[in-house]
Amino acid sequence: MFLFSLEDKESNGYEREELAIKRQKGFYSIVRQRFMQNVLLRKDYLSHPMEHFGFFVKKLWVVLEILLLVVMLFLWRALSSFLFEGTG
Repeated sequence: MFLFSLEDKESNGYEREELAIKRQKGFYSIVRQRFMQNVLLRKDYLSHPMEHFGFFVKKLWVVLEILLLVVMLFLWRALSSFLFEGTG
């Protein structure tokens, strides 16, 4: 009985090692896939920089327009209160 349990533990240990190796290989394959996706994405950015640059410029332009509208609103309120202070 002792030999049977010892063999069982040894085979289970080998299975654990094989399972650990498979998990490690799977993890490395996932890391490799993500790395290659990042490399391809970087190549896409480098091959078509103006398309991506245009996207960021559009976003920046929208933000600047919103800020300009807010500044104009505050200026309009300040000027209107200054100019029309006595009337009313």
